[in-house]
Amino acid sequence: MKTYTREELNHMLGMSEQEQDAQARLLEDESQPDGYTGVVINSVPWKKAQATQVHTVRLTDVQSVEIKQLARQHKKSVSDILREAVNYYLTAQPAQS
Repeated sequence: MKTYTREELNHMLGMSEQEQDAQARLLEDESQPDGYTGVVINSVPWKKAQATQVHTVRLTDVQSVEIKQLARQHKKSVSDILREAVNYYLTAQPAQS
């Protein structure tokens, strides 16, 4: 899967970085209905790969604080950070037979 820079996405979408950030915040705000279901791929919510499922994960207080700090630093949602971590783990594992 190709990874795009923010500049490439902005050009492809015809959006400014501020518009893209506002769109991402709206879509990741789980307290507001936005009509979208599905994953956000490279900040492009209308390219839906599959429906999402909700899972409960128990973390230590320290893990929770660190994930929230990481999300703020990278201007991402906690959900994004956790999905990226799961994707990394899944792709880093050798094929099971």
